Amino acid sequence: ATTCNPLYPTIFTPPSVTPTVAPVASNRWLALRLEGLGAIIVLLASLLAVCSDSVSAGLGGLSITYALSVTQTLNWFVRMNSDCETQVVAAERVAEYAEIESEAPSIVEGYRPPNGWPSQGTIQFKGTTMRYRPGMPLVLGRGQKGLDVAITPEQKVGVVGRTGAGKSSLLLVLL
Repeated sequence: ATTCNPLYPTIFTPPSVTPTVAPVASNRWLALRLEGLGAIIVLLASLLAVCSDSVSAGLGGLSITYALSVTQTLNWFVRMNSDCETQVVAAERVAEYAEIESEAPSIVEGYRPPNGWPSQGTIQFKGTTMRYRPGMPLVLGRGQKGLDVAITPEQKVGVVGRTGAGKSSLLLVLL
């Protein structure tokens, strides 16, 4: 399955490549601008070398050579700065997530299962409903009775449905 690239409607892009299109396009955009800036610097160095009477041929050639390397140096500097900023943001996110308080303890003593649990491997939902927080509408078991399902041991079950049908919500209820 391929999708039409909005930047180039005649080119089809595989979905696995789509997330890399924006960074590559922005890198090319930036490189084009930096190369333009470098070309202006080379032009100025060349004009100064040619128009100035006090600059020798060797010194003029050296200044043009250094001006040519400015493009590469600018490109490298901007990309390294961008990569460094991206990595710092990733580290900041990890530090931020590490400081978030846990919503609930991992073991709640009053709600531990019995020692022999599970004895059969049967899963039963009887009148199960779910909402994400109080006051929100039901996202699972929207009917008057709720969700009633019985899954016997060794029975294979597949959960299918359209987007928004409640597949993930059903998994949340199980966990």
